[in-house]
Amino acid sequence: MNAKPHTWRMKWTKNICRAAITTLLLWPHAASAAETVTQVTTYVIKTQEDRQSTRFTLTEWLRIKERMKLMDVWLAMFSDPNKDKFSPELLLSGFSTQGKLNYSSSNGESESGSVSGRSYMGQLWLTNIVSSTLGVHSLNIDFGVEGFGRQTTSFNSTSFTSTGAVAGASSSIGRQLSLTSYSADLRLFGRNIQDSSLVFKAGRYQTTNTIIDPVNLAATNSTLSGRMLGANLQLYLIKALGAEGGYMGLGPSGSSQGAADASGITRGAYYHYEGFVEVSILRLLVGSYVETWDLTRQGQSVRSAEKGYVAGIKLQF
Repeated sequence: MNAKPHTWRMKWTKNICRAAITTLLLWPHAASAAETVTQVTTYVIKTQEDRQSTRFTLTEWLRIKERMKLMDVWLAMFSDPNKDKFSPELLLSGFSTQGKLNYSSSNGESESGSVSGRSYMGQLWLTNIVSSTLGVHSLNIDFGVEGFGRQTTSFNSTSFTSTGAVAGASSSIGRQLSLTSYSADLRLFGRNIQDSSLVFKAGRYQTTNTIIDPVNLAATNSTLSGRMLGANLQLYLIKALGAEGGYMGLGPSGSSQGAADASGITRGAYYHYEGFVEVSILRLLVGSYVETWDLTRQGQSVRSAEKGYVAGIKLQF
């Protein structure tokens, strides 16, 4: 009876010892297997990254080609600025306008009628003066000066209405506009005057405008002045065909006494857009224009708006 329990205890002890020994023997191998899996995973990931970074693809080749093209452009722009020679340019232009003018005031008076005019402009550009003098590229930025003049024929309204008596304002009185301006110009993008470009301008103007103020200006023949800001854009569609447009903001102008003075405060704007055909140095233009003037005097306001067609020529030397 006692032999059987002893035999069972010995077998149970041997099994426990065998399990413990097996666990101790297998534990290092389990840790080694985890490390092996980690190493293999790291190798695979790193290998894929290296292979992808050196893989040739058409998209990457096109991207590199475009990047190299841009680098060549920048290198050409800055590598040898002495190639940009100082070459002053002269632009002369003349225009004829034909339009309809509408006149209205806050006291109820209104007039309308046809009016024609002429304008002229001259520009002198100091092209490449910065790069040729300092040896530094100006990134297609050039400086110039400009003079502009415009005159209208006598305006006699064909339609006149008034809700009350208006002293000095009669449809039979001929009235005219004379405008001159001078500005400093800044040209962007264009390498010369016969290139697509954007021009900003700032300066002063003078005007004698008996259309918008027939009472005081006709009596005193005074000339008002103020600041002028403007911009011009020209764009070539093909080599000999393109479009251009411009804007001038005029004013405010008035005497040093301000709005209480009899001459009042005057503001104006002139903008135009044309299509052109160019043959050598000659450019022919046809388009439209709008010119507005506003006068504020002793609590009253007067406005004139002239719209019509413009045609002209430009000579580019």
